[in-house]
Amino acid sequence: MRQIRLILMTAVALMLASAIPGYAAPSQGVVMVKGSGAEEYSALPNADTLKQDVGFVPRLAETLAGDFRFESGSATESYDLDSKGNPVNRRKGLNFRYAKVLNGVTKTVSLSVEPSATLTGTENSTVVTYGDITLYCSDMQGNSVAWVQEENIYILLDINQKVTIDELTAMAKGLIDIKTDSVE
Repeated sequence: MRQIRLILMTAVALMLASAIPGYAAPSQGVVMVKGSGAEEYSALPNADTLKQDVGFVPRLAETLAGDFRFESGSATESYDLDSKGNPVNRRKGLNFRYAKVLNGVTKTVSLSVEPSATLTGTENSTVVTYGDITLYCSDMQGNSVAWVQEENIYILLDINQKVTIDELTAMAKGLIDIKTDSVE
């Protein structure tokens, strides 16, 4: 089961790499995997747990704008591929699932976070500025909003396009506005 999930996550990551804002890197591609030793979360982890599991503490919330509530999450590992297909720039990250049920319809949003200081928008992205943060919004192969804050890349994504770009932007703004010890 884990092997199938790993294969599916890798395939989705590769498919979306060309459709949503991505990392600026001199590599041939980005691969995201969740290995068999990855931490899984049924409750939003605290700062100490995150620091131990992935080495950084991003801005997170139990509930995102629009009443999307944390449902599950896991630690991930991403890496770039060099010109020969070898993994380089390994980094740990997080992938969380938020959900909302309204009138029997479930909407879900994925929040992925990993350390990096560079993000570029695709040609189909709309750029929105919020304070000193640039948000990259795209509706290719799913709705997404991505940004860099405190050297972490955040990506909110709804592959089913049930959650609008405006809703994702409101969620992004809520996360950006969270006060943290490192910011205060």
